[in-house]
Amino acid sequence: MEHLPAVLRRPLSTLGAGLFLALVLILALSVRPAEALERTEDGVSVPTLTLALSQQDCVEDAGGLTTLLTQDCYYLLLDGHVLVTADTEEALTELVRSAAELYITENTISVSLEDNEQLQLCHGAVSLWESSDLAAAADTLAQELNVVTVEQTVREIVVRYGSVQVEDENMYIDEEPVVTEGSNGLKEVTTQTTCLNGEAQETVTVDIEITVKPVDEVVMVGTKERPEYIWPASGRVSSHFGRRHVVGGSSYHKGIDIAVSYGSDIVAAKAGTVIYAQWNSGGYGYLVKIDHGDGTVTYYAHNSSLCVSVGDEVEQGDVIAKAGSTGNSTGTHCHFEIRINGTPVDPEDYLE
Repeated sequence: MEHLPAVLRRPLSTLGAGLFLALVLILALSVRPAEALERTEDGVSVPTLTLALSQQDCVEDAGGLTTLLTQDCYYLLLDGHVLVTADTEEALTELVRSAAELYITENTISVSLEDNEQLQLCHGAVSLWESSDLAAAADTLAQELNVVTVEQTVREIVVRYGSVQVEDENMYIDEEPVVTEGSNGLKEVTTQTTCLNGEAQETVTVDIEITVKPVDEVVMVGTKERPEYIWPASGRVSSHFGRRHVVGGSSYHKGIDIAVSYGSDIVAAKAGTVIYAQWNSGGYGYLVKIDHGDGTVTYYAHNSSLCVSVGDEVEQGDVIAKAGSTGNSTGTHCHFEIRINGTPVDPEDYLE
């Protein structure tokens, strides 16, 4: 008794004994240093660490009270505090495994603590009041674990078709007919997302498979420059521009005559706006005039019928009339004129 502090050498009244016991509990008495153990079982590792207890943490046996308040057992330390005690180390390694197995699925990569030093499996003397509830300890440990999982997702994505252009020197530059229709393909994209405790951390693509190949669209592209004027009809020139001899004298021909079959198509030699489309009493018969907006006007005469009206916008090559022999005409033909600022010019100088 002489080794005890003065406060402990007082008579142990009921109140004094209570204070003494409380002091003993606060000091968390131990009679010998703890032994750190290492066990690996079914892939679950318990780190090997030494419980840091020094002699000053221990109190000499005061009449057997220290021994009475401690137990010799196996126990787990979590963050330096006793988590649970057990009679065997197997019970504690099983506890660690069961805590981890709460999160084991086919997608689990790892289950671990943030720091291996958080958990220690030890053997030694600890207070009798430490918990031995293994189930509660497993729940507490499970809340400290970091669980890494991966999830794979497969998505079907449309692969847009491309366009291939093939040049054709026999086509005009503004002609681009589609010769092969394009069709979209399909691909399956597999992504893998890594999660930490259920929160996504990273997503990467792990596989791409083309399930339906796309078919490219093929477009023919003309490379030939379109002429300023095209022939309004297909046939031979039966009468040229300029002065010509006729019975009883001569006349001045303001255009050219193109011999064609009755009812054949007469087309616009150049794009423009129809400014005249009716019967002409001056000898032209059914006549069409087109203003091209650049000071030029073209005439198409002697038609059997008309296919356009005043105000129509026509493109080069559009059908505007049907060939005939109306007005002052001796046979089916297309009389064609080009007038620049009101003056007739030789159409053959402009036609290709």
